[in-house]
Amino acid sequence: MNQTVNNKKSILYYNVYLMFLVSSFLVFQFAGYTFLLWFEMLFCLLSVCACRKLRFTREYTVNLIFISLFISAVSALTTDMPFSYKKTAVVLPIMIIPVYFTIVYLKNLIKSDIRWINIIKKGIRASVAAQLIWLPIQFVLYKGFHIDINDLIFVKTLHMVDNASFIRSWVWHPSGFSWHSASLAPVFVMGILLFKSMAVRLLIIGEAMICGNSTTFIGVVLCAGLLVINSLLRQVDYKKIKLVNLAALLLVMAAAGVAILKFDLLSEVAAYALKLWNRLFGSERDASTDAHLGYYSDYIKIVKNSSLIQTLFGYGYGCSGYTITVMYGRYTALSSWAIESDYINILVSRGVFGFVVYYYFLLKIMIKGFKLDVRYAIFMAVIFVQGFGYNIQFEYLFLMELVLYFSIKYKINFFDDNKKRKKHESISNCTDVQCKS
Repeated sequence: MNQTVNNKKSILYYNVYLMFLVSSFLVFQFAGYTFLLWFEMLFCLLSVCACRKLRFTREYTVNLIFISLFISAVSALTTDMPFSYKKTAVVLPIMIIPVYFTIVYLKNLIKSDIRWINIIKKGIRASVAAQLIWLPIQFVLYKGFHIDINDLIFVKTLHMVDNASFIRSWVWHPSGFSWHSASLAPVFVMGILLFKSMAVRLLIIGEAMICGNSTTFIGVVLCAGLLVINSLLRQVDYKKIKLVNLAALLLVMAAAGVAILKFDLLSEVAAYALKLWNRLFGSERDASTDAHLGYYSDYIKIVKNSSLIQTLFGYGYGCSGYTITVMYGRYTALSSWAIESDYINILVSRGVFGFVVYYYFLLKIMIKGFKLDVRYAIFMAVIFVQGFGYNIQFEYLFLMELVLYFSIKYKINFFDDNKKRKKHESISNCTDVQCKS
């Protein structure tokens, strides 16, 4: 009997670990679906088999998020959109159902034993580490030997996806295990918070600089900056600055000064900052930046051209781009697409109702999490900023947000080591606690 229980524990342990490890690997697909989705479905299957029943959550905020997706699907069916868009509006909410049941069973494990949070964090850390290793390999192979390793492996050899490379304005950029480096934005921010090593944090910032995505770079720099400010404020609160911390700060500043003078890093950083500023706000803004910023003024036009039903309940999950195609004729060859800005995308795809529900959920994480640990608020604040310029609410980020939400509910600090917290149940009894409401 014990061996059976241990086997169940082992399967679930590795299932959860691998689920979060591959969560940001968007090019890891089988039969057109990401590995994350496959691991979610496996986790749900194991959990249902163990409990012999399908469980739901009583959290009305979480339930409303998923319900709003299906309401938007019904709303989409009332429009004159092409069939391909209507199909997307119906299929995508169905495909996100595994996320719902994953968090339903996962939250019970988290509630019962703090070590499940640590397993999740191990998976996320491993995901960040893998991206940090892979991205420079991409960079060196392409710049040194003109080999696009993502295209070679994931497209031409394994045939996992049709595109695995990030090319903007005819310039190739390393993008990790994805076809767009914006997918790195949330996981790199989480990496800044979960890795305490200064070397790893600097590596994340450096790789965010070369990945060619402003959203990712701005996010990690903002996150690091907020951590520094929080650290300084904490020192002020205690009305003293520890000499060892001051000495370490001076040492880092001195080393940075030497490196800047030795390798002329100041001019390199200044040039990148100027390029980023011009791309976002200056006269050299590219078409992508103009389009992203233009979505906000376009929303007024979208509302004027939409019925009350579409304004309130949306055009369907993943279908917000239809409104832009109608107005400007962009991406007419695509069967469906989403506006590349979280705020406008959610407003258009899920309507005002879905938008209010979703951002109420995110604000609850930020505000209630702040009382538990300031890093909850820092993470969400950065996500809000990143969402202004790009659509980063990927499925893996939503799953992370759900984990944060329930960790707050159960008063478990996600960002702590969580080794000293009293354990209510053993991990080996995980299948029993999963079956409890």
